[in-house]
Amino acid sequence: MPKKKKTPQAESGGAKAKKAAKKAASAAPKKAAKKKAAAAPKKTAKKTAKKTAAAPKKAAKKTAKKAAAPKKTAKKTAAPQKTAKKKTATPEASTKRVAAAAPKKTSKKAAAPEQAAAPQSSGSEHDAVIARIEAKAAAAGVRLAEGASAKTVKATEKTLGAALPEEVVAFYRRHDGADGDAAVEGRELLSLSRMVDEWKIWKDLLDQGTFEANDHGQPDPGVQKKWWIAEWVPVTYDGAGNHHVIDLAPAEGGTRGQILSFWHDDDPRTVVAKGFLTWLEGAHWGEGHEADDDSSDDDDSSDDDDSSDDDDSSDDDDEPEAAAGTERRFEMDQKFWAIRLDGDSFTVRFGKLGTEGQEQIKSFDDEATAQKEHDKLVAAKTKKGYLEV
Repeated sequence: MPKKKKTPQAESGGAKAKKAAKKAASAAPKKAAKKKAAAAPKKTAKKTAKKTAAAPKKAAKKTAKKAAAPKKTAKKTAAPQKTAKKKTATPEASTKRVAAAAPKKTSKKAAAPEQAAAPQSSGSEHDAVIARIEAKAAAAGVRLAEGASAKTVKATEKTLGAALPEEVVAFYRRHDGADGDAAVEGRELLSLSRMVDEWKIWKDLLDQGTFEANDHGQPDPGVQKKWWIAEWVPVTYDGAGNHHVIDLAPAEGGTRGQILSFWHDDDPRTVVAKGFLTWLEGAHWGEGHEADDDSSDDDDSSDDDDSSDDDDSSDDDDEPEAAAGTERRFEMDQKFWAIRLDGDSFTVRFGKLGTEGQEQIKSFDDEATAQKEHDKLVAAKTKKGYLEV
């Protein structure tokens, strides 16, 4: 089929369409750009508006928070004020407390001398008797020691395992024994420490079985038939193993606290007083008296004639004088007694035959005194029937 020829009108119509298409194509981006360009400021404006609107709110919130912060700070600041008040008040309160307490503390200190003086005055019913004992000791030239403390008394009782009678405590709180070897009844009046020392010696012998069945002796009524028991507490010592003892465990009919005459080598256990203070008040104080059950024997030799004193002195001449360092041994009824003189002291041993016995040492101011006391003990033993071997 033959091609149709384009008419001028058709050509012009087509050209117009092309131009219109080009215009539309070029205009679309421009419109879009214009729209974007126009929309962008609007969005930006909106965002800016939002930020601008929100910013004061946030700022207001922050400002409000910051405004609240001083309150907390104020609270913290108030705490030091309270602390400051407390600290400031403390010195005043302390001053008031110290001022109020000071008189009390001072009064306690003021009371202290009274406690320290307690050993000098027990403030008990025994004071009058103790005062008479003090006067008697002073008249005999015996110096009583300073009082023991309550703590020392308690420690002594703990060691002994028994409480001391009230009157014994009252005396020892005033006077812890006496000076010298012949304070009372020709014997040493033991301090509490010496009391414990002598008690321990006898306790060791008891524990070792030295007294065997410990059921022998010749006791007075009211005294246990024992050779020695732990409840017999020594209060005097003569240097040869003999004592006065406080009886803390009497037999039926006896009195707790009665005073016994205790001889290490003789059976009798004699009650010499019903109480400690009664005994001290009636005792002989100072030199010139020996607590010897056989002291009456001194008068026996005077029956022949009036020259008995000369005879006694001749007896001393017959006694061999002990050589220094030599032990003299005496025996009687399965018991022995031995003494060794060493210058200004001597050593005494005593016990049952076949045993080592108990050993004690006594010292003196000089050799002459030691020799004199040595001879007196030897004479006393021979009078009792001991024979030298």
